Amino acid sequence: MVREDIVGALQSALARGYPLKSAMQSLYNAGYSKLDIEEAARSMGNEGMPSQAQPVSTSEKKVVQRVSGYEKPTSSGSNILIYILGGVLVLLIGGLVATLIFREQVVDFIKGITG
Repeated sequence: MVREDIVGALQSALARGYPLKSAMQSLYNAGYSKLDIEEAARSMGNEGMPSQAQPVSTSEKKVVQRVSGYEKPTSSGSNILIYILGGVLVLLIGGLVATLIFREQVVDFIKGITG
């Protein structure tokens, strides 16, 4: 059974001027089955392709694109920043707790400054 998504991708690539072999290789690199790609190419008929599809080359290396850096270990520079921000957070929380505990003295101090 011909996969319509592969046929659509091949037709789109041909419409943009890419050669059939290049489009087939791109689909293979994207993880589609070689047999599915060849079957879809054969089913396209007279749309600028040879009657028998070119086999997809499997000798090329697959390129792995990293999308995120989750697996990347953090550098020591970012660890220092984390420690500094953590220290600032502890100081702010400590100041808030001290203000709540000594609120009467803080209010009297502010009244004395403002007059």
